[in-house]
Amino acid sequence: MIGHRDSTALRTLVTNADAESGITPPRLSTAPERIREITAATLARLDFLDLDGLALYDIDDESDRNPAERPFPYLPTMDPAAYHAEYLGDWNRPAVIYRCVGKYPEAELRTWL
Repeated sequence: MIGHRDSTALRTLVTNADAESGITPPRLSTAPERIREITAATLARLDFLDLDGLALYDIDDESDRNPAERPFPYLPTMDPAAYHAEYLGDWNRPAVIYRCVGKYPEAELRTWL
């Protein structure tokens, strides 16, 4: 993972990348064994694509910001940073992690950064 302090490396990755893909972590309610199965299948598909990098996207319930009815129910997902750290150890290329800052305590985000 490229940290925010290494903005030159991040800029180079984004500028020079030929192919990137993005995923969201599994749902928060998913059992660890099932997360490992999902991760193995995802990594196999991504490896076949020969990507330069991976974006891990966080999602959040935005009903307080957007009053429109959702087309499907919001289901919380794992923290993408935790998913990367705990399950994506076999991913051997750069990863960019997007986190919805409003759903994490400030101290946790500071520690992570």
